[in-house]
Amino acid sequence: MELKEIDIKLKSLNVKGIHFDDKGYPTLAIHGWLDNANSFAPLIPKLENLNITAIDLPGHGKSEHHSKFNYFHYIDYILDILEVTQTLGFDKFNLIGHSLGAGLCTIFAGTFPEKVNKLCLLDGIGPVPYNAENGPANLRKATEQALATVQRVPVYKSIEEAIIARANSKLSPISLEAAKLLVDRGLIKNKEDYVWSNDPRLIHSSAVQITEEQLEYFIKNITADTLLILPYDGYRYGDDIVDSRVKLVKNITVKSIPGEHHVHMEQTDEVAKHLNLFFGN
Repeated sequence: MELKEIDIKLKSLNVKGIHFDDKGYPTLAIHGWLDNANSFAPLIPKLENLNITAIDLPGHGKSEHHSKFNYFHYIDYILDILEVTQTLGFDKFNLIGHSLGAGLCTIFAGTFPEKVNKLCLLDGIGPVPYNAENGPANLRKATEQALATVQRVPVYKSIEEAIIARANSKLSPISLEAAKLLVDRGLIKNKEDYVWSNDPRLIHSSAVQITEEQLEYFIKNITADTLLILPYDGYRYGDDIVDSRVKLVKNITVKSIPGEHHVHMEQTDEVAKHLNLFFGN
């Protein structure tokens, strides 16, 4: 069965995504920051007995953007995830999250533990650490950014130029093949040039953040069996923080495997092996 496009009509906007197989356990996949649903395109067909939908979060890929009068609060995505699953008719479901998506899935599973059957986190458990003492400066920055004129940058002369630029990203370099998948879903024509479809506000600071102390209570509230996959050369915000968070999860398995941040796109056989074992039990 091939990946199919899916259009999920929420109350305030439309969310797009890709869907694979109508059989198996309901599963929602959430991509990373500035990525899109194609982040999971190489992996999804290799997963067994799962009814999977991978969405473009609002402001990403082909999904609509939130109103121009809205802030982009990190935790607002929890509402989006809940509404998506309700619209899809998912009562209890699996969650798979990468990076930003892993952070969101962590918080969601701690907020609605009765809804999550199994939780798979790819290179992330919870959001990037936030210190409460930075609250005033962060709120000021986020407020000033919200009032500033937003420009769409960068601009590319061709699709090929965009693919090369994404592959060579200093933040998270990936293969040309993986970059092409993200570009295919995330690039739009703008007159004679090309720009990312992502909402420019995604690079702004979130005015509302969760401190490490607050996050601990969300993590402690997770009841789902959890699998955390950590690539050797993945994105790290401190092994001590990751270790302390892992210790708070009631039922968790941690697998360290070769690879970089987008390991699910580039070492799909290895990742699929662990996911199939985890979801099959």
